[in-house]
Amino acid sequence: MGRHGQFRHESLETFRRATAQRVEALNHALAGIPEAQIQYHICWATTRATQRMTCRWPTVVDLLLAVRACALLCGGRKPAPRHEWQVWEQVTLPDDKILIPGLIDSTTTSWSTRSGGPRIEQYARIVGGSA
Repeated sequence: MGRHGQFRHESLETFRRATAQRVEALNHALAGIPEAQIQYHICWATTRATQRMTCRWPTVVDLLLAVRACALLCGGRKPAPRHEWQVWEQVTLPDDKILIPGLIDSTTTSWSTRSGGPRIEQYARIVGGSA
């Protein structure tokens, strides 16, 4: 459910309301499954359409953190934009959640420590780890 798709002509408030409803439905579906066994993949900004979006995933990160999951898997190696990691400088990751950044992009045929290494360090510095 992307802001650039179904909700491209709607307000941010409408998009947030729809996202909140989907999080509520997802949490209902996950009821009874231990949260420690759930990882939630945030697939955001992986297409060219997102370069034209007016809404970046940080505008709904509070709603995504409400998903009953112990781990959030989010992209961190996409071609553009490359700054989503910065949301964790303003948003505190709850103690009961871990962040698993994806640092290999399906649209990139190579990976190098020169381009990927700094992102690993950025995530580690922000969410508390060592690079």
